[in-house]
Amino acid sequence: MEEIKGELREPISNKEIEKRIKKLSGFFFGWVKDNYDKAFIAVLVLSVLIRIYFLSISIHQPVWWDSADYLTEAKVLAGNLNIPYYFTPRRTFLLPLLWAGLLNLGFEEISFRILELIFSIAVVPATYLIGKQLFDKKIALIASFLSSVFWMYLFYSNKLMTEIPTLALFLFSVYFFWQGYTKKNEKMFIWFGIFLGLAFLARAGTIVMFAIFPIFLLITEKLKFIKRKYLWFGVLAVLAIMAFFFIFTSIKQDVNAISYFLALTPETSGGNPRFSNLLGFQGISEYFSLMPHYFGWVLLSIFGISVIIFLFELFLSFDMIIKRKDTSRDKYLFLFLLAFVPFIFQAMFYHHTEDRYLMNAFPAFFLILSIGLVKIAEKLKKYKKYLGLFFILLILAVGAFQQITQANAIIESKINSYQEVKDSAIWIKENSNTTAIVFSASVPQTTYYAERETYNFLTEDINQSYFEQKMYDLKPTFLVLSVFEPHSQWIYTYPEKHPNLLIPVKAYNQNDQPVLIVYQFNYAAMSDLISNETK
Repeated sequence: MEEIKGELREPISNKEIEKRIKKLSGFFFGWVKDNYDKAFIAVLVLSVLIRIYFLSISIHQPVWWDSADYLTEAKVLAGNLNIPYYFTPRRTFLLPLLWAGLLNLGFEEISFRILELIFSIAVVPATYLIGKQLFDKKIALIASFLSSVFWMYLFYSNKLMTEIPTLALFLFSVYFFWQGYTKKNEKMFIWFGIFLGLAFLARAGTIVMFAIFPIFLLITEKLKFIKRKYLWFGVLAVLAIMAFFFIFTSIKQDVNAISYFLALTPETSGGNPRFSNLLGFQGISEYFSLMPHYFGWVLLSIFGISVIIFLFELFLSFDMIIKRKDTSRDKYLFLFLLAFVPFIFQAMFYHHTEDRYLMNAFPAFFLILSIGLVKIAEKLKKYKKYLGLFFILLILAVGAFQQITQANAIIESKINSYQEVKDSAIWIKENSNTTAIVFSASVPQTTYYAERETYNFLTEDINQSYFEQKMYDLKPTFLVLSVFEPHSQWIYTYPEKHPNLLIPVKAYNQNDQPVLIVYQFNYAAMSDLISNETK
């Protein structure tokens, strides 16, 4: 017996401690059933270590345009920044909401980066779960390994952007959908709807992926899916989350948020309607040409063979899927849609190509690659027992080396990008009062770091008269000119022509050449300029 706060209590026995440890171990590792699950733990640990390393070398890097936009929204939502800021109906705001919550709890930007890292890690088990449910653990293990080392995932894990969190949420929605579809537990459709809605709230472009599920259900079940009660609960969950975004944005900006989100007219799209100037088949050609950059030649060679094998399997299975002769073949159709719906849409129905736009397709690409790799290995196994295993390990080792090397090169090359924009904005914050107004082409970054009201009247479609009118109306404190964003050519010579109006107060160089200059407006000279204009 021992006395604790005046009470006699039995000490916790070693047996009880062992029991608790066993219970805790069962909670975390009870799902480990075989060597594939054990190997996956090693893959997960590897993914964590790689991501921690890249986070450690890039944790203080400046943020890019999109990141700064979301970060500024977070400051506004948290009440830490009291300036007019436009919440565009074309950008959803799950991340700003999460970051605003962290700000209110006293956390800073580093916590956002850790959250991004957690989302990135979550992509790996989500891929494993989907692969295991659709096919088997061997295919799931290979696909999750590829996800753990893929350079694009590693690069964007450090960028405070929406692609990685969106991918993680979408993958879990896919997992829950399949759980519900196969009737293992139809209540999983509710979680499917919640995670799909959150994926939309993280990145509006996820709405493209919505098409996968009705297409799949119409092909496999015709209209029978209408009778699935819990599926409709999931649909309601998606609609509720979307409604929250549109109602909030409509009230916040006093606009019809749905019209601006669709952006079908010049008025609601900023002059660039959503379905104008589309890439069409040119986009498919451009993305095909970028595949070596995405995969590396070793993995791309296997992927090319795997696509042929996969499409052949789908072709042989399609009549069985349509006529419901073999429902086990449904997985080939589902995986096809997961891979090619985002690929076709982003390639053909967008204005330009960017690697991150294809990110939602890569988990399916990796599963297809894994299917082909396993089938090739099975053929090799007939010649020598361990030849197939050796082939898989060799391909994955070489592929992983290329991916990690590429990730390291890209991440290191971008660590200091926009450093001058960040430094100048911090300088402005330290050398001005909170009511100061800045004219800069780097609006989001300047707003985020300087915490000052910032406007861009420097773009190529802005003429000198309009710029001066805004200068007279708003009376800005600083003008920032740089090489980092497009500017009208006349603005670069404007300070030279008006040396008394614009006083250079801070300059930043690269290789002894100025890349960014901060000018301070001299209001006495501005008055003279106004007088001269009047005369």
